[in-house]
Amino acid sequence: MTTILITGANLPKADGSKLVLVKLDSAVETDAADAVTKLKEDHGITSLDTVIANAGIAVGGDTVRNTTAANVRAHVAVNTLGPTSSRPAGRAPPKFVAVSSFIGSVGGIDVIASLGFPGSASPYGGSKAALNWFVRRLHFEEPWLTSFVLHPGLVETDLAAKSIDGTGLRLEDIGAVSVETSVGGITKLVDAATRETSGTFQNYDEDLITESVGKPESWKKTSLEALSLLKPIIGPSGNEPIGDDLDDCFTLALSWPLTINVNFEEAVRVGRLEAVMNLGHFAVAMQWCRASRIFGSAGRGLLYDVIAHMGPGRERWLQRPANVMERTTRQSPAT
Repeated sequence: MTTILITGANLPKADGSKLVLVKLDSAVETDAADAVTKLKEDHGITSLDTVIANAGIAVGGDTVRNTTAANVRAHVAVNTLGPTSSRPAGRAPPKFVAVSSFIGSVGGIDVIASLGFPGSASPYGGSKAALNWFVRRLHFEEPWLTSFVLHPGLVETDLAAKSIDGTGLRLEDIGAVSVETSVGGITKLVDAATRETSGTFQNYDEDLITESVGKPESWKKTSLEALSLLKPIIGPSGNEPIGDDLDDCFTLALSWPLTINVNFEEAVRVGRLEAVMNLGHFAVAMQWCRASRIFGSAGRGLLYDVIAHMGPGRERWLQRPANVMERTTRQSPAT
């Protein structure tokens, strides 16, 4: 029988399996070793085929400038060192999976900042970024081990709900997925994991999350193509792009919400926004909808979903153009 250790979990027993509960507090440095000893001596478990390291705290969030050293240490102890203290040693090629977060993606900092959610990602994001580094490094140092980090999605839990208290948002507005959807995706990822997929940062729905800072050339190309579609349907912004520089394009994109007019609504009706989404320039589309108030919170939620890689938002968007147009007509501002 395959032996799997899942930390930070309280799970019902599946059919045909045996569930063993042991204490493992990631804030206590000796707990990981004590748990292994207990598994060996009390339960006869001498090897672990898969470890799913799921530990995390998110308390006292603030700006980087106002984050205290004590809170950084507390988060690193649990979110970074906690998961890496449990390592597998199994009969088959073992797997080590650390549950991380898109908030810890260095390449995704601009996305998180543009969304404005969460408002304060420090020191939680930094501790998860450190975890991502250690697990990826583990992939190169231990060729016998399949190791990767995953983002479980923004899951509909009490903790997630608490994180948006006072914002006026609902979890469904920002692309939250059910526990069942997240767990189903994670199970599939872990079962299919091999050395070929090791060393990566994966979303629960099998998408890879890039950690590169900046955007690849293919992304720049589709962004510029999208801009060529958008120019005819926006009001004069007073900020025309300078050449084809992508930074200038984003400056223009950020200015558009102030000048969007009825032409935008008409463009949505004839499917131009869907074309933009297909091209992949999600950030520009999000900026439009976020500030224009043509879409309600549900429409913006789909776009947030796409931007943050939190789920199959793009597919839902492309499959529901009629619903989008209906909301556009109903919620369009007076002209």
